[in-house]
Amino acid sequence: MIRITIIGGGYVYMGSAACYAATGTDVVIVETDRHQFEALNDGPMPIHEPSVDDLVATHQVAGRL
Repeated sequence: MIRITIIGGGYVYMGSAACYAATGTDVVIVETDRHQFEALNDGPMPIHEPSVDDLVATHQVAGRL
């Protein structure tokens, strides 16, 4: 099993993390901005990218992200 860590949960990194998770990779995102971190964990995606919100939600539930 592959596990990676991505530093930052913004536009580029969140999309990358979701795509890695979609391939079966376990991904840990490290975010130092408390507001960004809470938004990623608790609510709707703080960013808008087509299909990324669905990928993130699916792989959070699956435990890969």
